[in-house]
Amino acid sequence: GVGFDMRYSEVVWQPFKRVSIEQGFPGTGIGLAVVDRIARRHGGQVQVQAKVGQGANFSLILPRPR
Repeated sequence: GVGFDMRYSEVVWQPFKRVSIEQGFPGTGIGLAVVDRIARRHGGQVQVQAKVGQGANFSLILPRPR
C-alpha cells in the first residue's frame, strides 16, 4: 500500500474501517481486524508502522510455546 497517517492507526484494527477509501484501493476492511483478533486469542499482538506515501509494515508477535 501507499501507507497512512499513524494518527489513524487504531482504525485499521476495527472491522470494516479503512484509512484508504478515498484512494480507491480494493478491500472490505475486515482482514486486519481478523488478524488482530486471532493474534490476541493466542496471547500475541499485531503492530504497525506507516508513513504516508512510503507504505506500512505490520509485525505479528506471538509468545513462545511453553
